[in-house]
Amino acid sequence: MLPINSLDKFLFICLYNFANRSNTYIFTIFLYIAVGVYFGINDGQIAIMFVLSFMMLVLLALSINDKFRQEFKRYKQYQKIKRIRSYKGR
Repeated sequence: MLPINSLDKFLFICLYNFANRSNTYIFTIFLYIAVGVYFGINDGQIAIMFVLSFMMLVLLALSINDKFRQEFKRYKQYQKIKRIRSYKGR
């Protein structure tokens, strides 16, 4: 996957950074707990469904993280080769 224009490059870098940040997941779970405490939600089924969906997202992010790391490495190599080729023509 090679980003064609600047928007694709920006989206690619944002997704790569999001997959590498575990702080986002921790912030999400703390936000959910804070909202539940603030509004006094005591329904156990909602909490169980949230934990299951949260764990599914974490597992998906872990599997995607490896793919993004490989693709980002390939993209960096592509940029280096592109830079070298641009200087050879001068």
